[in-house]
Amino acid sequence: MKKTARLWHAHHDLVRLLGADYLDAMVYPHIVKDATKTVLPYVLELDGRCTVLLRDSDSAMATAQPATPHRFAVYGGYFSWNERPAAPALPQLIDELAPGRAVEVDDTLPVASYRALHGSLDLDVTYRTLTDRTLRHLTLERPRVAAAMESDVERYRRAARRVVEGFRFEERLAELLQRQPEHDFALLDAQLERAGVDALLVTSPFQMEELSGHPSAWLERAGAVMLFVRGDERLHLLLPGRGQLPGTVERSTYRDVGSAVAAIAPGTLAVEPGHADLGLARALDADPLLLPSASPLLYRWQELRAASQLPYYVLAANSARVATERAVKYAAGRLARGGELRESELALAFDAFLGEFAGECDLHGMFRPYFRIIHPGERTLVPAAPTPNLVSGRNRTVKFDMGTQVLDLAGRVRGCSDIAKTLCNSPELEEFQAFLRATLLDRVIPAIRPGVSGAVVHEAATEALAEQDDRVRGWGLLPHGRSGKEYARDCGHVINRQTICTIYLEPGCEQRIEAGMSGCVEFVWPVDEAVVAIEDAYLVTESGAIPITA
Repeated sequence: MKKTARLWHAHHDLVRLLGADYLDAMVYPHIVKDATKTVLPYVLELDGRCTVLLRDSDSAMATAQPATPHRFAVYGGYFSWNERPAAPALPQLIDELAPGRAVEVDDTLPVASYRALHGSLDLDVTYRTLTDRTLRHLTLERPRVAAAMESDVERYRRAARRVVEGFRFEERLAELLQRQPEHDFALLDAQLERAGVDALLVTSPFQMEELSGHPSAWLERAGAVMLFVRGDERLHLLLPGRGQLPGTVERSTYRDVGSAVAAIAPGTLAVEPGHADLGLARALDADPLLLPSASPLLYRWQELRAASQLPYYVLAANSARVATERAVKYAAGRLARGGELRESELALAFDAFLGEFAGECDLHGMFRPYFRIIHPGERTLVPAAPTPNLVSGRNRTVKFDMGTQVLDLAGRVRGCSDIAKTLCNSPELEEFQAFLRATLLDRVIPAIRPGVSGAVVHEAATEALAEQDDRVRGWGLLPHGRSGKEYARDCGHVINRQTICTIYLEPGCEQRIEAGMSGCVEFVWPVDEAVVAIEDAYLVTESGAIPITA
């Protein structure tokens, strides 16, 4: 019998192994709202010994002193100007740690994670999920959902108009803010038709929220899943138990999700591979390697409608900008007086400034933190959640990369953004940060136009950086023999209700930008023990992108 290793991946198992607060030390599980399970750590158990497997982009968890006696290993890569050995991909890392072993996983493993591991590893799946579970079939009418999602925008529009006063494109933004919101289900139908998909099986509460008009917390507690059928004016919810959701009509019951899908949505079905798991694939009698992906269709639908949701995106971007600027100023003042601060104190200060901004907009309670990244470069160069770690004037840089969400009056997420800014403790670092921001506003955003690819924008950004190589090297922030042309990470992305999207401004991204999209542009510059990050937001108009934070 072949020897095995155990790969723990479910949240409840990670709590048991890493402690109930392990997520507090991580960044990406807070960023990825519909596929959180794919960015959790793994724990590989081999002969009674456990190793925590971390993505390089979340490897700062190892510096946060989590409540675990286990060792850590890192996979993937994160851009830095420093020379360091490349980390292996996840399957290679597991094979290095457990050579020749079959790897046991549960059926709660997301389809996307299974695909990443399948073929490179011998996976042994344990099926535990009960497939026979009676589901009640309820329906909602598309026009009713659209009307609910398009209402009550005027308060947000007024606040956004005040926010953009004095901006470079104030007049144009004021005009665009008058556009009526569009919850355009026909646009999603068109996305499905182009992809050859007949229906979406949506399982993440985050995505169901916008499709159904019900807050994600309700849907999660109800255990709901949803079917969106192309061209069908009814939206279909499947619920276990006896719960009821307002505005729904009960139609029938089904013995399990497979029979419900067969009756309601015959044809080609797409699932959310970052949320749907192997148990669901089995219930659908489907090969998890072959199931089409619903996620890019949902992302694209939201991205193409950003201009019609502009008040929410303007407020999200500027709430993050204002609260971050005030938090950086607060920290600089404290440190200039010789004080010390904890990263966690700065996170609380950001939250307070976010609440202050909400009050200034007359939108109390309508903003909340989405994610928080606060750390000095001396602690780590990769994104890190704030900890009780002390920050002082001895730190060269303290990076802030802060996300916020805007909620509507029903508590639904309508827009998000993230903005980065760095506390720099030398004139040279301050000047460098100012140069990076000017490059974003004057070179990168103007390069974003309908029809160009993410790769083309990235090339324009690196060309602008390379023009100033000697200047940056003179500040001691570019290693000898290197060029800004080698900046290999993305310099931004488009945005929807989360920052996970279909277009990244990075090498190799051939997806085309379209008018009506919104997004962020950024530079993150890790070198030696300093990390300088700066970020702004933009909207793509028919004639090109314009900043919405300056």
